[in-house]
Amino acid sequence: MMMRYSMLMLLALTACGQNNTATTPTKQSNATLVRPASQQEATAKIRNNIEVQASGVTLEQAYLTYDDGTLVSEDNVTNVNKKLVLNLVVDGWQVQDGKVHLEASEKLATSEGEVLLDEPALFSKSGLQALSPQDARYLRLNIVVTGINELSDYYEVTFKVWNTYTQQFIYGTYRFFIG
Repeated sequence: MMMRYSMLMLLALTACGQNNTATTPTKQSNATLVRPASQQEATAKIRNNIEVQASGVTLEQAYLTYDDGTLVSEDNVTNVNKKLVLNLVVDGWQVQDGKVHLEASEKLATSEGEVLLDEPALFSKSGLQALSPQDARYLRLNIVVTGINELSDYYEVTFKVWNTYTQQFIYGTYRFFIG
């Protein structure tokens, strides 16, 4: 018997406790693949099999932690009600009037291709304001799986953070598993 279930997700964005607002993104070009070639380099700066491209900024680190700050293991297995936090350490955002104006989007899909979440403007939706350049350096995107009733092989998150006044952006994907 095939049973149909649902997965509930709670998403939140933070940037060092500060706020961001933004407008519609522009098309980007000349992206640089940030994922290091060797596994040793990947472990040092880019963890958890996060695939990332950056344009106009330097992505120094990308990794997953739990809400308490402990690192998620490289297999990206989590449990229901345990928050996953994507941490991005970014240098070089261009400043407009002393602030960095960022926007973010996030999409979650199952291994079967079912889209569970598609948020095109997370910062604007949350009412967040522009950041200081220091605060814009540390960005976090959070996901909490609050319940599942149908398992998928994996869940894939696609994310993008961009400067609304320039063509700077970070784009990436990662997969996680419910254990």
